[in-house]
Amino acid sequence: MIPAGTLISVTSRDAESLSVWGTYRALQAIDPTAARAAWIDANPGQGRSAAFREDKFLMWLVESGALAPEPSWDWMLAVDGNMDEMWLGAGSRAPV
Repeated sequence: MIPAGTLISVTSRDAESLSVWGTYRALQAIDPTAARAAWIDANPGQGRSAAFREDKFLMWLVESGALAPEPSWDWMLAVDGNMDEMWLGAGSRAPV
């Protein structure tokens, strides 16, 4: 269970990369298993693992009032252990 008010870094990954969808605040308590089940009930084709659309699910959570995007900063500490690659960038990632 994700408590209301919690800040969440929303991510997904495939075999080769990590996607960071942004930082969101839970506006209500969220049971991830129940949210997933409700999404699949509303979107039956999304129940197949390769068919899942993270962007659509995230937008659904925002539109339903469960999550709200929060302004955030990216702080890259290193790339492949090289701290010379450290950088800082401002930006809010909102759903696409």
